Amino acid sequence: MTSLLIVDDSDLARVLLPEAIEARLGWTVATASDPEALPAVLGTHDPFDIALVDLAFLDSDRTGLDALLAIDEHTPACRLVVY
Repeated sequence: MTSLLIVDDSDLARVLLPEAIEARLGWTVATASDPEALPAVLGTHDPFDIALVDLAFLDSDRTGLDALLAIDEHTPACRLVVY
């Protein structure tokens, strides 16, 4: 089964996207609200196949680049989609 990680500070992206993807594609979806929350998500999931990562986080000192580096360290083979 394909697993997807969404890292986005938008509640809309973290709620609606997983619902649609899980219902239509049957994928496993995990989310993180910002780069600070990402280690907890990475630590409790198997490697991800795909990650959708927002580059800008309004309420964080870290950026999507920090998230990309953490994902790459956890799952080097993960396909990254940045927006």
